[in-house]
Amino acid sequence: MSKSQVQPQTSILCVAPFNIPHIMPWYEQICVQPGVSATCAVVNSVPQVRLKMGWPELPTDSPHLQLWRRPGDRRAYYKALWTADVVIFPGFFHYQHLPFEHWLRRLTGKPTLLWSEPFFRDPRTSHSAVSLAARRLLLAPCNSPQVHLMTMGHGAEADYRALGCGNWTVWRFGYSIMPVAEPPDLSSNSPVKPVQLVFCGSLVDYKGVDVLLAALASENVRRLDWRLTLIGDGPERKNLADQARSAGIQERLTFRGSVPLDQCANDYRNSEVLVLPSRFDGWGAVVNEAMEFGLAVVVSDAVGAAATLVDEGVNGHTFRSGDTDQLAAHLSNLISDTELRRSMRQASRDRIVDFRPQEAARRATALCRGLAGHAPLPSFADGFCSRLV
Repeated sequence: MSKSQVQPQTSILCVAPFNIPHIMPWYEQICVQPGVSATCAVVNSVPQVRLKMGWPELPTDSPHLQLWRRPGDRRAYYKALWTADVVIFPGFFHYQHLPFEHWLRRLTGKPTLLWSEPFFRDPRTSHSAVSLAARRLLLAPCNSPQVHLMTMGHGAEADYRALGCGNWTVWRFGYSIMPVAEPPDLSSNSPVKPVQLVFCGSLVDYKGVDVLLAALASENVRRLDWRLTLIGDGPERKNLADQARSAGIQERLTFRGSVPLDQCANDYRNSEVLVLPSRFDGWGAVVNEAMEFGLAVVVSDAVGAAATLVDEGVNGHTFRSGDTDQLAAHLSNLISDTELRRSMRQASRDRIVDFRPQEAARRATALCRGLAGHAPLPSFADGFCSRLV
């Protein structure tokens, strides 16, 4: 190939608010893709609430820029912010200090990618008139065709449009985790009794665990042989325990409490079905985790990952958020049918391959190179980095 035919390398700055286990593996895979020169920057330390959940802190000897730990990295960070062909940022609602960096990057006229979950339905987010006005002001300088949105869960685009970001192009995306070191053995033909169900998440109202307990207490599901493990803790734990006791199913539940991330593997390995009945979940990385361990997944349509990771009737089911009867029907079918569970579990393992960090990085790299003008824009039909609008 002659020099005139050699395509230039694309420089990419990948910014994370802190060491997120379902973002950093994707960033690190971008760093080893051909045709790019990538730098990762972590802005802050892992919040205490996440540390208690077992999220690891970035090692001190990590090659990534660590702004909170090494002030000297700031110079390299701002240089990359200004000179990189493409910058990948968390969206405005993931980290409070980044609007300045978004504005600074906007002055370069170069492409920027923002990844963001939907937020208008998020009960943790303020929706006061003052808050919405402030967000519009923050976003206004970045309403440019050079800014692109990677929507996590296919809902963020509507929220940003509502705040005036009509000039953005939107691409599908989602969280991504590394495959498990020891894949589960799904070859056994011996049915496991009772059927093991698992929920993983905070015990808060918007996670909808009360809906799950109501479904399990329904006549068609109660008579079946199942057990439920609840991984996580929160303010609703006592109410949920009281609900289970009133329904007479308390002996079939195990409240595990907060379990470090690396110790959840045992619960996943001992389970067959993940249930995530959230009233809101921007994405729901526990769906990725469960699929890596070969679990069938039953999730509400308020879970962002549902539209991307759940192939209806193949590796799991999606039900209307809050619809106890529909959830009960899905659970009844799964618990009753050993072959259905087995086929769905294998389908989860097969499907998650396309949503691991290496494949996500390959597609994101193709998108970055296309946006930088160093290669044609990719035209993925579906999945990560396919164009939404």
